[in-house]
Amino acid sequence: MDSYYSYAMRAMEERQFYQAEWALRRMLATSNNLDRVKLDLSLSLLGQGKYLDARDLLNDVIQRNPPPEVRKNIDTVLAKVNHELKPHRISGNLAMGVNYDTNGNSSPATGQVTIVNTSIPLDPTAREQEDFNLFTAATVNHTYRTDTNDRSKTIRWKTDLVGYLAKQDKLDRLDLTMMSARTGPEVTWLDSGVRAGLYVGYTMVGLDGNDYLRSPKGEFIVDIPMSGYTTATFGTAVEDRKYLNAPTVTIYDDRSGTAWQQSFGVRHVLTDSWAIDGSIFFRHEDAKMDYYENDQYGGSVGATHLFDPTLVFNTRLGYKYYDYKGADLLISTNQRADTEVTAGATLAKSITLPGYETKPTAVLGYLYRNMDSNIQNYEYDNHRFSTTLNVPF
Repeated sequence: MDSYYSYAMRAMEERQFYQAEWALRRMLATSNNLDRVKLDLSLSLLGQGKYLDARDLLNDVIQRNPPPEVRKNIDTVLAKVNHELKPHRISGNLAMGVNYDTNGNSSPATGQVTIVNTSIPLDPTAREQEDFNLFTAATVNHTYRTDTNDRSKTIRWKTDLVGYLAKQDKLDRLDLTMMSARTGPEVTWLDSGVRAGLYVGYTMVGLDGNDYLRSPKGEFIVDIPMSGYTTATFGTAVEDRKYLNAPTVTIYDDRSGTAWQQSFGVRHVLTDSWAIDGSIFFRHEDAKMDYYENDQYGGSVGATHLFDPTLVFNTRLGYKYYDYKGADLLISTNQRADTEVTAGATLAKSITLPGYETKPTAVLGYLYRNMDSNIQNYEYDNHRFSTTLNVPF
């Protein structure tokens, strides 16, 4: 019995909840009156999402009249379990903030543009301009569970709605609006922890008060636990991108076409305070004009550090290569190829307000973006500094 219990506690520390469950159930098979073992088993089941089985164990211990301090802890866990088992759950987030860009208009670093293989100096008003933008974003999430009595898997129908609005201080032509919706079923097999979701979505983007993009999307994502600390993610998505011309712009529509993307990622928990992740992807974008059609290859790596439960730091490095399929002869006879490097960091601090259960989060962020191209029109870099206040509901 001591060996089983020691094994279970070590497995719990290493987030190996399935192994912990096996050892604790072996103990209960020998003696079914071990309340402490039942409580530990319920925690291992919660780590697997087996809320019904965990609730049965907790209620069984309650019926045996545990000490008041133990009963209080059980009631706290039961409240969480019952919350997770609600058929309908609605949550959301409201964000407000300010961004500052050193090159808000993505002006070429050379101060010139190429037209018919000839370099032409930019007018001073079209060169690099710094700018602020004020933004607000609202997210509403709804989860409907159809599996409240299923002990082998969970089936959730998830719906997400997102709205975004950004207003520039100087560069009014870059004022941006975005509305997005996504919905679909998500299944988790509790004995393995594998989770799969199939979603459909639709995004509408506006630029400078005009319709800019309409894009329906289909997406399939699978999360596969490799261990208690490591999870692999596979994803594939297809989009039908429809760009719309503005009253003074007639070339946006040339970008319209289908896009397909395949991705793979890994998340790994190093310690209680450190986690790392990495991902790679391939994306192909069709377009009406072949000089907009392209293949993209890239990836990113990131690290997250938890200083304490209220303070989190994240840093990330990304790389992307664009391979375009044709030359735009009005600009250059060269077939365009771009390289994008990004590097950023964020620091988030949650704030406890007396009398409120939800905790707003203040975020400071920095993002560096460098675009290198064989055509100078598309070469630029930008430093973005941001502050954001997120209020969950």
